[in-house]
Amino acid sequence: MAVNDKTKSSTIEYLNTIDHTIKENIINVEKQLDNLASKGCIAKEHGDREYEQVLEVFQTKLLETLTELVTSQGVLQELFEAVHSDLFFSRFNSLLKSELGTTETRLLLLYFVDKILVSSENPIKIMFKESPFASFHLTDAGQSTET
Repeated sequence: MAVNDKTKSSTIEYLNTIDHTIKENIINVEKQLDNLASKGCIAKEHGDREYEQVLEVFQTKLLETLTELVTSQGVLQELFEAVHSDLFFSRFNSLLKSELGTTETRLLLLYFVDKILVSSENPIKIMFKESPFASFHLTDAGQSTET
């Protein structure tokens, strides 16, 4: 199965958008951590232990967010490598040929496949979405995904 260059380039473009968003979020979280550290010093100077504890809770949450963002960068790097080496798209053929349940197959098709061409004269041809990651919605760090 050959992936057309347009699909590959749009996927890389979308991965670059995700990478940029992650980097911006890391910068924002680091700024928030610096701000909380400054406020913590002021609270300590004034002997306000209660406010220090509130700031520590926020710092802990932000550090967890920062860890998640750094982990996401690692996963994104693996995705870049997989797309560049053409492993990303070829793995879907393997997945579709394996013994997946109906639900798993439907999810793969929903997120990554644009259409499947079936013909009695030719083998099945899978047409992937131009940007398979476009259906995943990005959110800035600190924003809730709940509605």
